Amino acid sequence: MQQTVKQKSLPLNKDKWARITETAEAYARQKNSFLVEYGHVKYLHYLGKKRKLRDELVAAGFTSPFGLQARQWKLVLDDALFTLERQWEAAIVGVKERLYRHEGLSDEEKHYAFWLLYRDEKRGRDWKRLQAIFTHEDVVNQKISLDSEGRAKVRNYLKRAFRRILGTRPRVKKARSFVVDQQMYRVFNTGKRQYIAVATLTPGERAVIPLTGIHAMRGNLRVVLFPDEQAVEIHLSREPHTYSPGEGEAGIDLGVTEVFTDDTGRKYRPEYGEALQEMSDHILDNSRKR
Repeated sequence: MQQTVKQKSLPLNKDKWARITETAEAYARQKNSFLVEYGHVKYLHYLGKKRKLRDELVAAGFTSPFGLQARQWKLVLDDALFTLERQWEAAIVGVKERLYRHEGLSDEEKHYAFWLLYRDEKRGRDWKRLQAIFTHEDVVNQKISLDSEGRAKVRNYLKRAFRRILGTRPRVKKARSFVVDQQMYRVFNTGKRQYIAVATLTPGERAVIPLTGIHAMRGNLRVVLFPDEQAVEIHLSREPHTYSPGEGEAGIDLGVTEVFTDDTGRKYRPEYGEALQEMSDHILDNSRKR
């Protein structure tokens, strides 16, 4: 899990604010365009090969109709595909919950359903396998003993479940932020003040933003707009600091099938698993209703 470090700017003058706003609006319109284009299930396999889609667009001579520079629209594409991926991953969790409770499917049918939804911890998700649910492709491996009729039944059930859970596809309604990579900004200090010079829509020109604090910055940053203040906030994601346990201390992971597991793998009070699952379901149900 990553943490986000936020650094606020001082209020910007009209010219800088106009250039930052213009960039954010172009970013938002391009992201929404990508979400509309690649939100279709026929492009689902690209979620596992984001670089391939980018390379195909470059080879086809793609240019942003909203005036973004090449580096900018590539970042927007990554952002849009990541947004779609998060929506699908959340939907998969919901579909799995339905599968656990479904009494009309046999063990073999459930096994095939979970195989279609399986995510490998090292290699990631097989998005083509998931895509087959919607394209009616009869994907299978040697460990699947279910016949073709049963496999079709499972895919149809999963398709209906996804349709109910996915809901409205993500869209960008407001230009709230944009992303820059390390080649699109420069951080420097003048006296006790830190500044960041951020690329905008005009090639070779950067908006110099005065910041209220001092932080080390590297990698991709998100520039978040605050229109009421005509200021921005720089968001930097990084791995949190971790500390090894001291003498007599241990790391624990709170669970659902048991109260918690320590860093040696020992499980504590697994007999409470059923009660914990009921409480988890109750909280999830209330959250969805809200």
